[in-house]
Parts: sequence; structure tokens; C-alpha cells
Amino acid sequence: MITITVLRNEKNEICSYKLEGHAGYAEKGYDIVCSAVSAVANMALISFDELDIKPKYEVNDGGFLSIEVPENIEGTSSVKLQFLLECMLKEFIDIKKNYGEYIKIIQKPGN
Repeated sequence: MITITVLRNEKNEICSYKLEGHAGYAEKGYDIVCSAVSAVANMALISFDELDIKPKYEVNDGGFLSIEVPENIEGTSSVKLQFLLECMLKEFIDIKKNYGEYIKIIQKPGN
């Protein structure tokens, strides 16, 4: 199962997210659930690069990705990034609607 954890700050903005595990829908190379989640996660990483934002991140081949959004993003870059991150989350939720037994989404509110 893939576990996706999204943490929000006090302004309800996504400030970090983490993906862990493998879907287990099919064998490696044929797992459409894992491929879909990976494609959405990669789109978000490309967004950081396109906006010239350098997040703290950790990734490994064992099905782990952790991203921490820098706190000093302001103006239109912040608005654009949050829009893209919210779209990412909506897509993860959409994938979960069809393949719920393979994906768990945890959302933690800001303090």
C-alpha cells in the first residue's frame, strides 16, 4: 500500500508531503497504481523546478519520497505552488477513489 501524508501549516497551505510504500496492485513494471502516483509526484517535483523553488527532499528506490516546502516563498510563486500542490492532492484523492485498497491518504492540519 502507498501511504501519502500531507501536512498543512497554520495558513492551511501544504507545507510538506511524504509518499511511502508500493501499491502492490501488480508486479513491478505493470503496477498502474504505482505508476499513476509516481507520475503525479513527478509533476509536482517539476513544478518546483519550473518555479525555481528548492525544497528539502529525500527520495530512495524503496518507494519513499519526502518533500518540505521552503517557508520563505512569497507572492505569485507561493500562489502558483500551492495551486499545483492542491491539484496534486486532488489527483491522489481521485486515484484513491478507484484504487482505494492500494492507497491511504493522511491529511494533517496546521496548528
